[in-house]
Amino acid sequence: MNAYGIDTWIYISLPIEEALKRLEEKGIKYIEFSYEHFSNLKKREDFLRRAKEVNEVLSTLTIKPIQMHAIFGEIDSRLCSKDTSVREKALEELKLWIEFCSLLDSEVLVVHTAMDKLQLNEDFTNFCNRLRDANIQAFSVLVKHASEYNIKLAVENRLENIFGATPRDLIALIEETDPDFIGVCFDTGHANVRGLNLIEFVKEIKDYLIATHIHDNNGRNDLHLPPLMGNISWHQLMKIMKTSYNKPLILEIAGHKDIAICDNHIELSKVVMNYLL
Repeated sequence: MNAYGIDTWIYISLPIEEALKRLEEKGIKYIEFSYEHFSNLKKREDFLRRAKEVNEVLSTLTIKPIQMHAIFGEIDSRLCSKDTSVREKALEELKLWIEFCSLLDSEVLVVHTAMDKLQLNEDFTNFCNRLRDANIQAFSVLVKHASEYNIKLAVENRLENIFGATPRDLIALIEETDPDFIGVCFDTGHANVRGLNLIEFVKEIKDYLIATHIHDNNGRNDLHLPPLMGNISWHQLMKIMKTSYNKPLILEIAGHKDIAICDNHIELSKVVMNYLL
């Protein structure tokens, strides 16, 4: 593993077409398509139209998309809804993202686990079991759809201290569904905020690791900084990543309205990654 790329989120203030061209001008070879660049898409025809438009731009560039981030946010809670129709609608939305990922020739779709809040009348053990069951139920459906499009789902370790934050949670979900079409997206920043040992995290998930979100923080806030700007021990982490993962690492650096700041973060990230790798 000796390559890296960047999530298009860093240029969220630009249309995706301009973001792709600017990333190529900066010498970036690999990307993750951010959800934020397509958050206004709702209907199948909208996804089809945007896929055609983006592919036209990609055909003029050498940049390669290797993963895409699916819709997340309130949909995570809808996947846990007691209302069957609400859950089914959420699943149908995520199925569109699987198809969109395929149309844009990305290999992996990064997804969040289903989540909910602890209810007043339940204990914490039941809460954890409920979330685990809800996730197995939802991802059993999604993995089947992903297999039809030859897309792999990469479940991102959660920032929140709930099911999906630890390696054991993610591995259980994978093994209960279909390991051929689902794996882990290792988010360094989330694991660091949770106070987890990043080296041990990678050791546990290395057989399931299919995507990455590389970024730094202070151990308290999810800042999405370039590596070496927070308190993560990057030399140790990169040493084990080199032997555990053979695809380009994707940096997930926060976007900014000021394009000059985005440009500088990319230049800094290039220097840092070339140094670390």
